[in-house]
Amino acid sequence: MGPGLGFAAITVTVYVGVNATSPQINAVSVSGGGSASANATDSTTITPLPANLGITKTHTGNFTQGQSGAYTVTVTNAVGAGGTSGLVTVTEMPPSGLTLASMSGIGWACGTNTCTRSDPLGPGISYAAITVMVNVAANAASPQVNTVSVSGGNSASANTTDSTTITQVSLPAFFTGEDNLGGGVFYLAFPNGTLFGYYAFTGGGWMDHFDMGYEYVDAGTGTNVYFWDLSTGHWWYTSATEFPYLYDFTLNAWLYYYPAPNNPGHYSTNPRYFVNLTTNVIFTM
Repeated sequence: MGPGLGFAAITVTVYVGVNATSPQINAVSVSGGGSASANATDSTTITPLPANLGITKTHTGNFTQGQSGAYTVTVTNAVGAGGTSGLVTVTEMPPSGLTLASMSGIGWACGTNTCTRSDPLGPGISYAAITVMVNVAANAASPQVNTVSVSGGNSASANTTDSTTITQVSLPAFFTGEDNLGGGVFYLAFPNGTLFGYYAFTGGGWMDHFDMGYEYVDAGTGTNVYFWDLSTGHWWYTSATEFPYLYDFTLNAWLYYYPAPNNPGHYSTNPRYFVNLTTNVIFTM
């Protein structure tokens, strides 16, 4: 070849390994032809192959109003994707009928409604599962659709949902007409105008009455109802037409539960005042 002339260009095709670091220094040399040898290098920036995270959420059986339930959440990196890099975050977004109780999983750092980790996850591999515990509201509708998402790790975000059937629990007719004030709080005024007051159901048949305290609720017939009073261990009987009169099976007497004198809509508390209608004695318990 004469001076000042060149051969046709050579195209070199390379395969970039899935774990290739950046940059890659590629060297080439030429020799012979009556010339001293020569070489050159090219520094090439390698863009990492992104991870491709997916997420699943499962549960077993139905959940029941006023009780708890568990979900299993699993994060997986797709086959053929790149490994993760950086922080991976799982975010739990429960619906209004479910309250998040806890999140935990081996290798995960969990708090509030998120779990995070930074260790790399290779393609076709899953992180250890996250257990999500929830409390089911006493008035939760069915189904409850629970959402969870995963983000970070050099991957596009992903999310999934789990539709959970909620077993309904029938309340005694005593509570007919209650008003749902939100946040699990209810208010009840009977048709005769008497107030029952404010309360919340805590599951397993228990009610937290804002004045009486914790009461186990057992239905009678019609609007009759029985309360087992946690603070005294006494069984009480009443109805929608008789409250705030209570029959105490331990004292074998009807009681009258006094309203709070300076707090309309509430009954006396800390202490609770009653009158024994058999002895006409006012007492606290």
